[in-house]
Amino acid sequence: MLLFFTPPVDSGRVDQVSVDLLLGRRFTRFKQPPGWVTSIRSDPSIWASSDIWDHQEIDAYILQPGKFVLAQTLETVCLPNDLARLIEGRSSYARLGIGIHLTAPKIDPGFSGTITLEILNHGSFPVELRAGVDKPA
Repeated sequence: MLLFFTPPVDSGRVDQVSVDLLLGRRFTRFKQPPGWVTSIRSDPSIWASSDIWDHQEIDAYILQPGKFVLAQTLETVCLPNDLARLIEGRSSYARLGIGIHLTAPKIDPGFSGTITLEILNHGSFPVELRAGVDKPA
C-alpha cells in the first residue's frame, strides 16, 4: 500500500518533505457546561458525551481569543504499515496566535482517516477558519 489522500492532493500543495492539508467542515467545541457539571474526567467515554461537545458541519468557524476547537482535515490520510508521518501546524497561523496541533504529532503506520487538529486562539483577535480553503497543517 502507498501513502494516499482522499480527495487527492494537487501538486501545488506538495513540497520537498511536506503536504499542506486543507481544513474540513467538521468543528467540535466544548458546550457551555450545564450547572451540574463541575469537572470532567479524561476517560474514553468523554468523547460520546452530548453534555460536553457541540459538533458542527459548517463552511467557516470564527475562533474567538482564548477559545479552543477541534477540527478535522478535509483529506483522509492513508498510511502504509511501514511509514509514519508527523502533523505540524503552519507558522503563518502561529504568527496570528493560533496553535494548530497541540499534542501527539505522530501519525501511526497503517492509519487511515481524517486528522483531528486541536486549535487554540492565543491571540487578541477572532480568526476565521475556512473549510476547503485554509491549509493549517
